Amino acid sequence: MLTNEYLKRVYDGLAKRNANEPEFLQAVREVLESIQPVVENAIYHGLESRLEKGTLTISCHTTETGGCALCVTDDGVGIPPERLAEIHRKLSDKSMQNVLNVPAGNSLALVNIHNRLRNLYGANYGLDIVCPPEGGTRVTLHLPMVLAQTETEQGGHIS
Repeated sequence: MLTNEYLKRVYDGLAKRNANEPEFLQAVREVLESIQPVVENAIYHGLESRLEKGTLTISCHTTETGGCALCVTDDGVGIPPERLAEIHRKLSDKSMQNVLNVPAGNSLALVNIHNRLRNLYGANYGLDIVCPPEGGTRVTLHLPMVLAQTETEQGGHIS
């Protein structure tokens, strides 16, 4: 599948690949642009500092509301509680000032993804970031379920 190929090409050797990618994932827009920085964060901030290879899991499931939850989970070092609280504050800031006041390398990609999803699809969508007590980090992208148009509807191109 596409996600496995991406991980293999970019991160082979840094993490064991464990991608559970149902067919309906192909029908969700904005996935590749949104997941790539999240996967990079998991590798660089979560797994790279481990002494041994870690595990990066990408999974997807439908939600109770009919949406899509795309989860990127690593068993890396996690995010310190004070840093996680700071990220949550930036994600909950609806004024868009968080985008203007976030220096590069300081959660900017996560804030941008969150705001883009909310602007495109509404307040029920965006990012959720959790660091379970057992360690690691789980970033969930809450997305709407969008059915792919057929080739004939797109004039020969599938969205």
